[in-house]
Amino acid sequence: MKSSSNEKAVLLIVTIIGVLGVVALLFNAVSGDMTGQATSLLKISKPAIKATCTDSDGMIDSYTLGKAGSYTDVCKDADTVTEAYCDGTSAKTKDLDCKFGYCLDGVCLTQSDAEAYEAELAAEAASTCTDSDNGQDYFIGGIATVGAILERDYCLEKETEGYHPGYLYETYCENNLVTHEIINCEEHGGLDCTTTATGDACREQPRATTSGGSSTGGGSSGSGTSGKGSTGIGLNLG
Repeated sequence: MKSSSNEKAVLLIVTIIGVLGVVALLFNAVSGDMTGQATSLLKISKPAIKATCTDSDGMIDSYTLGKAGSYTDVCKDADTVTEAYCDGTSAKTKDLDCKFGYCLDGVCLTQSDAEAYEAELAAEAASTCTDSDNGQDYFIGGIATVGAILERDYCLEKETEGYHPGYLYETYCENNLVTHEIINCEEHGGLDCTTTATGDACREQPRATTSGGSSTGGGSSGSGTSGKGSTGIGLNLG
Protein backbone atom coordinates (compact mmCIF):
# COMPACT_ATOMS: atom_id res chain seq x y z
CA MET A 1 0.00 0.00 0.00
CA LYS A 2 2.87 2.38 0.78
CA SER A 3 4.51 1.79 -2.65
CA SER A 4 1.25 2.55 -4.45
CA SER A 5 0.89 5.84 -2.57
CA ASN A 6 4.42 6.92 -3.57
CA GLU A 7 3.75 6.18 -7.20
CA LYS A 8 0.61 8.27 -7.11
CA ALA A 9 2.51 11.16 -5.51
CA VAL A 10 5.25 11.05 -8.18
CA LEU A 11 2.67 10.90 -10.94
CA LEU A 12 0.85 13.91 -9.48
CA ILE A 13 4.08 15.93 -9.32
CA VAL A 14 4.97 15.08 -12.93
CA THR A 15 1.48 16.03 -14.03
CA ILE A 16 1.66 19.38 -12.23
CA ILE A 17 5.09 20.13 -13.78
CA GLY A 18 3.77 19.30 -17.23
CA VAL A 19 0.72 21.51 -16.79
CA LEU A 20 2.91 24.40 -15.59
CA GLY A 21 5.17 23.97 -18.62
CA VAL A 22 2.24 24.06 -21.01
CA VAL A 23 0.86 27.16 -19.28
CA ALA A 24 4.26 28.86 -19.54
CA LEU A 25 4.50 28.11 -23.28
CA LEU A 26 1.01 29.39 -23.89
CA PHE A 27 1.72 32.58 -21.91
CA ASN A 28 4.93 33.29 -23.85
CA ALA A 29 3.20 32.73 -27.16
CA VAL A 30 0.28 34.99 -26.30
CA SER A 31 2.57 37.67 -24.83
CA GLY A 32 4.84 37.67 -27.89
CA ASP A 33 1.89 37.89 -30.26
CA MET A 34 0.41 40.81 -28.33
CA THR A 35 3.76 42.62 -28.26
CA GLY A 36 4.14 42.14 -32.01
CA GLN A 37 0.61 43.41 -32.61
CA ALA A 38 1.25 46.45 -30.41
CA THR A 39 4.49 47.22 -32.22
CA SER A 40 2.78 46.83 -35.57
CA LEU A 41 0.01 49.19 -34.47
CA LEU A 42 2.57 51.76 -33.36
CA LYS A 43 4.31 51.60 -36.72
CA ILE A 44 1.05 52.04 -38.57
CA SER A 45 -0.06 55.00 -36.46
CA LYS A 46 3.27 56.93 -36.85
CA PRO A 47 2.61 59.99 -39.11
CA ALA A 48 4.56 60.14 -42.39
CA ILE A 49 6.93 63.12 -42.90
CA LYS A 50 6.30 64.86 -46.24
CA ALA A 51 8.93 66.94 -48.11
CA THR A 52 8.01 70.64 -48.39
CA CYS A 53 9.40 73.83 -49.97
CA THR A 54 8.69 77.34 -48.73
CA ASP A 55 9.37 80.55 -50.67
CA SER A 56 9.57 83.57 -48.35
CA ASP A 57 8.41 86.00 -51.06
CA GLY A 58 5.61 83.64 -52.05
CA MET A 59 6.30 83.40 -55.78
CA ILE A 60 8.68 84.39 -58.56
CA ASP A 61 9.00 88.06 -57.59
CA SER A 62 12.10 89.85 -58.85
CA TYR A 63 11.27 93.01 -56.87
CA THR A 64 11.22 91.32 -53.43
CA LEU A 65 14.16 89.65 -51.70
CA GLY A 66 13.25 86.03 -50.93
CA LYS A 67 14.59 82.61 -50.03
CA ALA A 68 13.49 79.16 -51.15
CA GLY A 69 15.07 76.10 -49.57
CA SER A 70 18.81 76.77 -49.42
CA TYR A 71 18.67 79.36 -52.23
CA THR A 72 18.46 83.15 -51.75
CA ASP A 73 17.70 85.77 -54.41
CA VAL A 74 20.97 87.31 -55.63
CA CYS A 75 22.13 89.67 -58.40
CA LYS A 76 23.88 87.71 -61.13
CA ASP A 77 25.15 90.93 -62.72
CA ALA A 78 24.20 94.63 -62.88
CA ASP A 79 20.83 94.00 -64.54
CA THR A 80 20.03 90.31 -63.88
CA VAL A 81 18.67 88.67 -60.73
CA THR A 82 18.89 84.96 -59.92
CA GLU A 83 15.45 84.32 -58.38
CA ALA A 84 14.90 81.47 -55.89
CA TYR A 85 11.48 79.80 -56.00
CA CYS A 86 9.61 76.55 -55.24
CA ASP A 87 8.64 74.08 -57.94
CA GLY A 88 6.35 71.75 -56.02
CA THR A 89 8.46 70.46 -53.16
CA SER A 90 11.80 71.36 -54.80
CA ALA A 91 13.69 74.65 -54.50
CA LYS A 92 15.05 75.99 -57.80
CA THR A 93 16.55 79.19 -59.27
CA LYS A 94 15.86 81.16 -62.43
CA ASP A 95 17.68 84.12 -64.04
CA LEU A 96 15.46 87.14 -64.75
CA ASP A 97 16.33 90.35 -66.63
CA CYS A 98 15.56 93.49 -64.65
CA LYS A 99 13.03 95.53 -66.63
CA PHE A 100 14.42 98.92 -65.59
CA GLY A 101 18.07 98.00 -65.95
CA TYR A 102 19.38 97.65 -62.41
CA CYS A 103 19.80 94.84 -59.85
CA LEU A 104 20.93 95.74 -56.34
CA ASP A 105 21.18 93.58 -53.20
CA GLY A 106 19.29 90.64 -54.73
CA VAL A 107 16.31 92.56 -56.20
CA CYS A 108 15.47 94.37 -59.43
CA LEU A 109 14.84 98.09 -58.97
CA THR A 110 11.38 99.40 -59.77
CA GLN A 111 11.06 102.27 -62.23
CA SER A 112 11.00 104.93 -59.50
CA ASP A 113 13.93 103.32 -57.66
CA ALA A 114 15.91 103.06 -60.91
CA GLU A 115 15.36 106.76 -61.65
CA ALA A 116 16.45 107.70 -58.12
CA TYR A 117 19.52 105.48 -58.45
CA GLU A 118 20.50 107.10 -61.75
CA ALA A 119 20.17 110.55 -60.19
CA GLU A 120 22.40 109.41 -57.33
CA LEU A 121 25.01 108.10 -59.78
CA ALA A 122 24.93 111.38 -61.72
CA ALA A 123 25.42 113.40 -58.54
CA GLU A 124 28.31 111.17 -57.50
CA ALA A 125 29.94 111.47 -60.93
CA ALA A 126 29.58 115.26 -60.85
CA SER A 127 31.44 115.40 -57.55
CA THR A 128 34.22 113.00 -58.60
CA CYS A 129 37.44 114.35 -60.11
CA THR A 130 38.46 112.72 -63.40
CA ASP A 131 41.52 113.19 -65.61
CA SER A 132 41.35 112.19 -69.28
CA ASP A 133 45.07 111.28 -69.39
CA ASN A 134 44.80 109.35 -66.10
CA GLY A 135 47.17 111.42 -64.03
CA GLN A 136 50.54 113.08 -64.52
CA ASP A 137 51.26 111.90 -68.05
CA TYR A 138 53.47 114.60 -69.58
CA PHE A 139 53.32 113.17 -73.10
CA ILE A 140 49.51 113.10 -73.46
CA GLY A 141 47.38 116.22 -73.37
CA GLY A 142 44.54 115.84 -70.90
CA ILE A 143 41.64 117.54 -69.13
CA ALA A 144 40.94 117.32 -65.39
CA THR A 145 37.36 118.00 -64.28
CA VAL A 146 35.25 117.96 -61.13
CA GLY A 147 31.77 119.46 -61.06
CA ALA A 148 31.87 122.76 -62.97
CA ILE A 149 35.69 123.01 -62.76
CA LEU A 150 37.58 122.08 -65.94
CA GLU A 151 41.30 122.58 -66.56
CA ARG A 152 43.41 121.51 -69.56
CA ASP A 153 47.09 120.71 -69.91
CA TYR A 154 48.77 123.55 -71.84
CA CYS A 155 52.12 125.05 -72.78
CA LEU A 156 52.91 128.30 -70.99
CA GLU A 157 52.84 131.31 -73.32
CA LYS A 158 53.91 133.73 -70.63
CA GLU A 159 55.69 133.53 -67.31
CA THR A 160 53.41 131.79 -64.82
CA GLU A 161 54.09 131.18 -61.13
CA GLY A 162 57.76 131.97 -61.77
CA TYR A 163 58.10 129.46 -64.66
CA HIS A 164 59.21 130.47 -68.17
CA PRO A 165 57.12 130.27 -71.35
CA GLY A 166 57.42 126.88 -73.02
CA TYR A 167 56.98 124.87 -69.80
CA LEU A 168 54.09 122.41 -69.49
CA TYR A 169 51.17 123.19 -67.19
CA GLU A 170 50.04 119.64 -66.26
CA THR A 171 46.63 119.23 -64.60
CA TYR A 172 45.58 116.13 -62.61
CA CYS A 173 43.37 114.98 -59.72
CA GLU A 174 44.47 114.79 -56.10
CA ASN A 175 42.17 114.19 -53.11
CA ASN A 176 39.21 114.53 -55.48
CA LEU A 177 40.29 118.07 -56.46
CA VAL A 178 41.80 119.48 -59.66
CA THR A 179 45.41 120.51 -59.11
CA HIS A 180 48.45 121.09 -61.33
CA GLU A 181 52.21 121.22 -61.62
CA ILE A 182 54.49 123.08 -64.05
CA ILE A 183 57.42 121.15 -65.50
CA ASN A 184 60.26 121.54 -67.98
CA CYS A 185 59.77 118.89 -70.66
CA GLU A 186 63.53 118.62 -71.28
CA GLU A 187 64.05 117.59 -67.66
CA HIS A 188 61.53 114.76 -68.10
CA GLY A 189 62.89 113.15 -71.26
CA GLY A 190 61.01 115.29 -73.76
CA LEU A 191 62.06 117.79 -76.41
CA ASP A 192 59.73 120.66 -75.66
CA CYS A 193 56.08 121.50 -75.02
CA THR A 194 53.87 121.51 -78.09
CA THR A 195 50.28 120.99 -79.26
CA THR A 196 49.28 117.36 -79.95
CA ALA A 197 46.09 115.70 -81.16
CA THR A 198 44.80 115.42 -77.58
CA GLY A 199 46.06 118.80 -76.35
CA ASP A 200 49.30 120.40 -75.23
CA ALA A 201 51.96 117.98 -74.00
CA CYS A 202 55.68 117.26 -74.03
CA ARG A 203 57.06 116.17 -77.41
CA GLU A 204 58.89 112.85 -77.13
CA GLN A 205 62.49 112.29 -78.19
CA PRO A 206 62.75 110.44 -81.55
CA ARG A 207 63.83 106.83 -81.19
CA ALA A 208 67.19 105.89 -82.69
CA THR A 209 67.06 103.08 -85.28
CA THR A 210 69.59 101.18 -87.37
CA SER A 211 68.74 99.38 -90.58
CA GLY A 212 70.83 98.40 -93.61
CA GLY A 213 73.87 100.43 -92.62
CA SER A 214 71.92 103.59 -91.88
CA SER A 215 71.93 105.25 -88.50
CA THR A 216 70.43 108.20 -86.79
CA GLY A 217 72.47 110.64 -84.85
CA GLY A 218 72.58 114.11 -83.42
CA GLY A 219 74.13 115.80 -86.45
CA SER A 220 72.91 118.93 -88.22
CA SER A 221 71.45 118.16 -91.62
CA GLY A 222 69.09 121.10 -91.71
CA SER A 223 66.11 118.84 -91.20
CA GLY A 224 66.16 119.16 -87.43
CA THR A 225 63.09 120.47 -85.67
CA SER A 226 62.94 122.66 -82.68
CA GLY A 227 60.25 123.85 -80.32
CA LYS A 228 60.05 126.36 -77.57
CA GLY A 229 63.36 126.41 -75.76
CA SER A 230 64.47 123.04 -77.26
CA THR A 231 67.45 121.91 -79.29
CA GLY A 232 66.82 120.52 -82.77
CA ILE A 233 67.93 116.99 -83.65
CA GLY A 234 68.80 116.15 -87.27
CA LEU A 235 69.19 112.83 -89.10
CA ASN A 236 72.38 111.61 -90.78
CA LEU A 237 72.12 108.65 -93.14
CA GLY A 238 75.39 106.80 -93.65
